[in-house]
Amino acid sequence: MKFTPEMKKHWDENGCIHIPGVITPELAARLEKICDGIIERFKTLNPETGEPGKEAANQVRKIEHPDYHENVDDRLLIMETLAAPGILEFVEGIIGKETRFLTSTLFHDIDIGHSDGGWHRDTQFIYPDIDEQKKMITAPNDLADAQVMIALVPSEDSEYVPGSHKRWDTPEEIEIRLGEYGKNSESNEMPGAKRMKLEIGDLFAFNPNGLHRGRYHTDKRRRTIMGSFGDIAQTPKFFFSYQPWYLNEGFLDGLSDEARAFYQLYINKYQDFWHNGPVPDYV
Repeated sequence: MKFTPEMKKHWDENGCIHIPGVITPELAARLEKICDGIIERFKTLNPETGEPGKEAANQVRKIEHPDYHENVDDRLLIMETLAAPGILEFVEGIIGKETRFLTSTLFHDIDIGHSDGGWHRDTQFIYPDIDEQKKMITAPNDLADAQVMIALVPSEDSEYVPGSHKRWDTPEEIEIRLGEYGKNSESNEMPGAKRMKLEIGDLFAFNPNGLHRGRYHTDKRRRTIMGSFGDIAQTPKFFFSYQPWYLNEGFLDGLSDEARAFYQLYINKYQDFWHNGPVPDYV
């Protein structure tokens, strides 16, 4: 994948972008098999809680955690994929800043029930007060974040409202997102929403401050991995960035020089937090 100025223009205007065929079907198949193992291990024991993963879970966070992998090469392949030179060049190009890693996620189909997913902006989980949310979206700021998804199987379960990353909600949007104490958030009537049709190996990146959601079903297989990236000058210290196992001896051994250097920057930024805490609550 080669970054182009057209990608930057599309990102700035829409807050999201779909790029076909970023990884090969062969690599996607290898990662899919690895992710199947991660899900099974998560169901047996979530290493961050010491308890089995919840039956209705639709995601596994921090999938490079060593306890999710019997074979270290599987963990390294995930880390290499998320830190591939083309991915990092793309992320730095669209956000316009030197990039640092934050966390990884695996989105998957659920075992019970069905969920169309709740519409949200990620800022609402950091700033519960609606006035603070509005300030973060509308005031000039240096927020520079990108969520980068890669589909390992075909998926139409990511939705986004293009352009919503740089403006506040309309009355109809906020009624869906927050109305009735969140009871409306799974509405299928969000104005301007665009559902992304992803084939194997496709990339979908989005600004998490825009309106978005994911859908989860028992009858539609989903295997989508995601890397969360941001401006290296920002170091948010919360659950998603708390990964002290990166300090394990030899954790980066076996990575390419480029990937190793990228994750070493992550360690350098967060090692004090991982050493000294406080340990954030599990989310």
